[in-house]
Amino acid sequence: MNNDISEKVKPYDSEAGGKKEQVTRMFDNIAGGYDFLNRLLSARFDVKWRNKLTDLILSHSPGKVLDVATGTGDVALTLVHKDGDVHVDGVDISAKMLEVAGKKVDQQNMGTRISLSLGDAEKMVQADNTYDVVTASFGVRNFEDLDKGLTEMHRVLRPEGSIYNSIIFIFKIYFLWLVVSGRVTLKRTNIYMIRFKHFLTVKSS
Repeated sequence: MNNDISEKVKPYDSEAGGKKEQVTRMFDNIAGGYDFLNRLLSARFDVKWRNKLTDLILSHSPGKVLDVATGTGDVALTLVHKDGDVHVDGVDISAKMLEVAGKKVDQQNMGTRISLSLGDAEKMVQADNTYDVVTASFGVRNFEDLDKGLTEMHRVLRPEGSIYNSIIFIFKIYFLWLVVSGRVTLKRTNIYMIRFKHFLTVKSS
């Protein structure tokens, strides 16, 4: 299996630049209106979905959560508002999206519980076995190299930890291939793919 699909699908197909560069530019360009458009175009389904996602994440009673492709910080903020003990590290490749997230974190006085940083999901600086839960919401679709992104998410996850993503069924098959082929270190992991009302669980042990 390879990354042909993830590499070919770009925001600006007719323009130069790799997918990662184009995704960064796209989110930098729309950051200011992202939240409004997200609510409008999804008819506020994003709010319902986010509440379901965060309830599932918190069902594991995590101490530390990594929110990959955190964007404007809505998942991170929802988590800390719902649970007084959880701490969230949010990472995103778009500086402009993080600016919006940072303002929201400051306005809601959550700066001691949410840490935001500019970073590449395929080359994360976070240490191995650090997080109880790693989530990327819909961010996996924007990875330029799916192998590297999923491997990094698995690397920073603690044994018995959980990964949450909202993506098509192929994610399940792809991750299993990474395990079988030895591309990720074998450890017990709970993988959750959230697509509308369907919740699929994969466990590798």
